[in-house]
Amino acid sequence: MENEIDMFLNNPFFYNLLVTRMIKTLRSPTNKFIFTYVFLLGHKQKEAADALYLHETNISRRLKHIRRCLTGFKKGYESSLGCKEK
Repeated sequence: MENEIDMFLNNPFFYNLLVTRMIKTLRSPTNKFIFTYVFLLGHKQKEAADALYLHETNISRRLKHIRRCLTGFKKGYESSLGCKEK
């Protein structure tokens, strides 16, 4: 028997809503690209660095920041979002 979260994420409509909300939470276009390219599409950080003409350490730093910004989704508290980006 699936738990409620698995049933929620297996529904493509709710999954798309969740991903759309996560992307809207990120304010920087660079962070939106990195989130989509690395997290959602599963490409490597090196490929994202090459595409953005950045060093891999900058990509790693931005990924840590993205994870911090999206912790509200992990906890389930949508009101605790509102990440301040540089």
